[in-house]
Amino acid sequence: PSGQALQPKPADFATALQGKDDAYLTKVITEGGTSVGKSPMMPAYQDVFSEDQIQGLIQYVKRLASP
Repeated sequence: PSGQALQPKPADFATALQGKDDAYLTKVITEGGTSVGKSPMMPAYQDVFSEDQIQGLIQYVKRLASP
């Protein structure tokens, strides 16, 4: 509910992740939103998360997108 106050509003993962593979998600996480033409509000986390943490995050986000 608090996400409705954000600009831009967060997307529904079930819709936003359609057709997106793990390589796309890795790029967004490591290089930030602007790397894929998305909001600069999504920062790059390349130097924050390890490769294992990034892969774990991708799996978690994909579970959120499952119906």
